[in-house]
Amino acid sequence: MTPTTHKEETMDTTVYTNANLDEFIAAKHSGNTLEVDRDIFDYFLEVLPPIFMDKTIDGRRYSFGFAEGAESVVGFWHEGTGDDERYFCRDLHMMNPHA
Repeated sequence: MTPTTHKEETMDTTVYTNANLDEFIAAKHSGNTLEVDRDIFDYFLEVLPPIFMDKTIDGRRYSFGFAEGAESVVGFWHEGTGDDERYFCRDLHMMNPHA
C-alpha cells in the first residue's frame, strides 16, 4: 500500500478525546496530523481489525492503520513513553484495500 497523493503535513492543535469524538470523526480525513488521547487510540485499534500493523510509510512508523469500508486509511502512531506518551493520527490518502 502506498499513498495515492501527498499533502503537506500540518498539525491540528486540538487534542481529541471521547468528549469531542464527533469533532474527531469529522476531522480525521482532513489530512492534518491530529492528536488523540489513549482512549481514542485504543478504541480505533480494537473496534475493527486493523488494515495494517507496524508499517513505515513515507518515513513514519505507524502503529496501525484504520479504515471502515471504502474509505481512506487513517494511520495511528505514538511518541514518547510513560507520562510523556502522546498519540497521533493522520489520513494516509490511500483507500482501504480490503473494501
